[in-house]
Parts: sequence; structure tokens; C-alpha cells
Amino acid sequence: MSISEILIISLVYGGLFIYLSTVFSTKNKRRNNFLTSINLKNTLLFVLYSFTISCVWSMFKAEEAHRNEHSGLKEVSLNAPALLFIAGVTLYSLLLFLLSRYLITRGRGQYWPKMKYR
Repeated sequence: MSISEILIISLVYGGLFIYLSTVFSTKNKRRNNFLTSINLKNTLLFVLYSFTISCVWSMFKAEEAHRNEHSGLKEVSLNAPALLFIAGVTLYSLLLFLLSRYLITRGRGQYWPKMKYR
């Protein structure tokens, strides 16, 4: 993959991740809705992460199979680059998750004191 492909994929993935993590408002008055929105949000984030990881793994395995079938050379294994890429996606997801938590709590005003007007 070229660097432009990785940048575009990371921007789209990051946008979807931040959108899905902040779309459900946690300011609901009733506790039942609050728990439902948190469970749905976490489920959607897990599905997005799982889909991304499975696409990455299948892409590397398909490239490995294509190289081994058509090159005529010694067989190659792309497990190490695939695992490195998956580790990068995992770290990027954790960073996005922490960023979304920060944006949500900053929106509630927990970290920023309220301004007193005279």
C-alpha cells in the first residue's frame, strides 16, 4: 500500500470512529436509555474495528496467495507486515477512542471550569 492509500483509509476510519463514538448522546435523563446508548455505541465501534481488522488480514492473505501462485519463486509470508499493520490500527483506534472520550467530557465541561460573568 502506498502512503496516500494509508492516509485516506485512516482519515475515513478515523471519521467513522469519532462519529460513531460521539453520535449517541449520553446526556439522557433516564438511566435505561443511557445504558442502551452506551451498549449500542460500544457494539458499533467493536463491529467497525472487527470489520477493519478482517479486511486488513484478508487483503494481506490475498496478496500473499497471489505472489505465491504467480511468482514462481520461493514462497513468501506476509504475516509479519499484516500483524504490524493490525497493531498500528489497534493503536490508532485506542488513540481515537481516548480522543472521543476527551471531546465528550470537554463538551460536558468537566475539564474546563465554567466562566463567571459579572
